[in-house]
Amino acid sequence: MLRVFKASGEEALAIEFQDFVNKQAEEPVRAIAVKRHLQHLCGQTRFKQRLVLPDGQMLLDDTVLDGPLDVQLILQAFEPSSRDQIAQLQEAACENKIAAMQQLLERPQDPDLELGERSPPALFFACHFGCTEAVRLLMEANADKNRAMNDGTTPLLVAIAEGHLEIVRLLLEADADKDAGDSYGRTPMFAASYYGHLEVLILLLEAEADKDAADTDGRTPIFAASQGGYAEVVRRLLEAKADKDRPDSYGRTPLFMASQQFHIDGNLTILQLLMEADANEDTPTLAA
Repeated sequence: MLRVFKASGEEALAIEFQDFVNKQAEEPVRAIAVKRHLQHLCGQTRFKQRLVLPDGQMLLDDTVLDGPLDVQLILQAFEPSSRDQIAQLQEAACENKIAAMQQLLERPQDPDLELGERSPPALFFACHFGCTEAVRLLMEANADKNRAMNDGTTPLLVAIAEGHLEIVRLLLEADADKDAGDSYGRTPMFAASYYGHLEVLILLLEAEADKDAADTDGRTPIFAASQGGYAEVVRRLLEAKADKDRPDSYGRTPLFMASQQFHIDGNLTILQLLMEADANEDTPTLAA
C-alpha cells in the first residue's frame, strides 16, 4: 500500500502500490510521480510539496519507489524572492535552461513574480523566445497563463506574434483565454491573421476562437489578413464563415483593402477569393 498523510494526520492518498505503478506511463516509479498525482488531490504543485519518510528523510523527486510505504505530505508556501532570483528565473526561461528553472521553482518560488512592466513574469519570456519546455515547466508550476501586461498583452498573444505554434497549442490545451484581447482589442485570432500565421490560425479555429472579433478600429481578422496579403489565411476564414463584409471604423471592407494594395503579394488572390464568396462590392467607404 502507498499511503500519504497530511500534517494533520489525515490520509491524503491510499492506493495499492502495484495499482499506482500500473497507472504510470513509465517505470521505475519515482517520487515525482506521487507528487504529480497529489497535485490533483491537494491543489498544490509538486514544487510546493515535500514527501517525508517516518524517519524524517525527505524523498527527492528522482527517488525510486520500489515497494509499499507511508510518507507525510508537507506543503510549503512560496519563499520570499530577491530581485536577483526573479531575474534568474526570467533569464533561464529565455534560454530554456530547465535545470536552473527547476532549482528556483523548487525553493519554492512564485513563477508569476516580475520586475516591472518591461520585465514581466518568466512565462512571457519563454513564450517570446519559443522555449517550449520552459513554458511546459512554468505551466506545471501553475504560472498564470492569462496574466496581462499593462497594455493587455497575454502570454498567448506573445506566442502568436512570434509564430510559436507548439507554445500556442500548449496554452490552448491549458485553457488559456482564446479571445482575450489587448488594450487595442487585438485578440489571438486577430493577431494570427495580422501576422499571417496560418497554422496558428487553424489551431484557433479548431478551438472555436471568435473569428469576427474586431479591434478598437473595427478591424476584423479577415480585414487584417486582407490588408496584409495573406491569401491562405483569408481562404481559411472564409471557409469558417467569417464576416467578409464588415467594415472598419472608417468604412473600409476587406474587399476594399485588398483592391487598394496590389503591391502586396497575394492580394489579387484575395480579391478573387472575396469575389467568389460574394463579398459586397457596393459597401460605401468613408475613406474614399
